[in-house]
Amino acid sequence: MHMRKLANDQQGLVAIIISMLLMIILSLIVLGFATNTRREQRQSLDRQLNARAYYAAESGINDAREYIKEELAIRPDVPLTPFTECTGAGPSSFTFKPREIEPGLSYPCLLINPTPPSIEYGSILPSGSVAFPVISATPGPVINELTISWQHNDKSLRDYAGCSAPASFPALAGWPPSCTAGMLRIDLAPAGNADRDFLIDNTKSFILNPVNGIGITTSGMPTYGQVIPVNCAKDLTAATPKDCNFKVSGLAASGYYMRVRPIYRPISLYVTGQAGSSFKGAQAIVDSTGKASDVLKRLQVRLSINQLDNDRSTIFGYGIQSVDSICKRYSIVPGATPKVTTLETDTSCLAPGP
Repeated sequence: MHMRKLANDQQGLVAIIISMLLMIILSLIVLGFATNTRREQRQSLDRQLNARAYYAAESGINDAREYIKEELAIRPDVPLTPFTECTGAGPSSFTFKPREIEPGLSYPCLLINPTPPSIEYGSILPSGSVAFPVISATPGPVINELTISWQHNDKSLRDYAGCSAPASFPALAGWPPSCTAGMLRIDLAPAGNADRDFLIDNTKSFILNPVNGIGITTSGMPTYGQVIPVNCAKDLTAATPKDCNFKVSGLAASGYYMRVRPIYRPISLYVTGQAGSSFKGAQAIVDSTGKASDVLKRLQVRLSINQLDNDRSTIFGYGIQSVDSICKRYSIVPGATPKVTTLETDTSCLAPGP
């Protein structure tokens, strides 16, 4: 009977079940903390590896920049060799191949396209301008039309409600705040002939004036000094990268040089030719992939291969600039008809006396 009492005695069973439940709960909590710790460690490691991979990709871009500078210095008249495979190969003494920077850190793939289908500038200020060749790459069609797209360089500032064709050029403060595109001055000169009279007769300078409207504005070759209203809208029906779009056709020369100068607003610029065309001598697209352990980072940039760009430029937007008024005096041979006062006797530009 005593044994039967012991067999039927269930005291402590509840405690055992509660203890088991507590152990399971504590195990789950510890496992959760361990998982979170491992996740935080991995995320921290990924951030470090991501930064290392980014800098490895930048190292590839810097190597590509050095390669391009050397090629332009050694062979300025020879087109750059494109790199379409990750293995790489350099025609110059600067053998250009993807490389390992240090153990576990490399850029395994580096591509260079010296004939991109477009020319792009992220930011051009009203105080400056950009000049570049518009010459077709071979193989490919001769560029006989151009689409010029632009908008404010700050993507958040896209308002065209106040854009209209003004009766005259307003002062800077008079440009409507609700027209964020600003005007563009375009200078288009045929390439291959530096004769003064030829350039005077054939260079086209025109102004693109933004107006509030849908669609791409099209035109033949503009006349000198023409002001052309160009449609600007956020929701274009055509597949265009910027909000203001102007297409000019009738480019008869085999190549041109273009200078773009924004007026009133800083802009980002996108220039393309007709379908299938590409540009040479202006920009190169460099695509670099950095690798740190098992993390990859890919960067794509545009490098200038344009001899008119940056500090190599010999084309200026103006001959002289001053914060004060400038008095210009012209002198001809004394005694000429009609008589003109010579510099020696002309005091109109001298400062007034006390």
